[in-house]
Amino acid sequence: MIRNQEEIKVRFQKVSDLFGTQKNDLINYMTFDNAKTFLKEEYVKEVEAGTVKWVISTDPKKEILDYLDFAYNKAENERGLSAGRSMLHFKTWIWLDDNSFYGEIVDDIDNYTNYGIPTLNKIAKHYGFTRYK
Repeated sequence: MIRNQEEIKVRFQKVSDLFGTQKNDLINYMTFDNAKTFLKEEYVKEVEAGTVKWVISTDPKKEILDYLDFAYNKAENERGLSAGRSMLHFKTWIWLDDNSFYGEIVDDIDNYTNYGIPTLNKIAKHYGFTRYK
């Protein structure tokens, strides 16, 4: 992961999407101290009391690789909202993982066509993902 906590926090405050997909992905990469101002008070109290454990994500590449097959299925089945959410996940995870590739792919993600299949193909190629149907 190439991003530091301050960069993640700043991006969290700037992004917006209908389902909150990007914010949800970003907050998972924050330390509890950085995330708690954005969390519900009751949840913060549970974490601080030790009844709930805060787990920080650290491997966006793994998330990309684990999610690609699911995203392809949604795209191939022409699930528009799900395909759109998939693009938002990839936008966030790639931003967290690889600044150079993010610069190459962000326009494709923002303006995806054919339920995102051409964009998924570029992401899969970049990350060495091989799909088995």
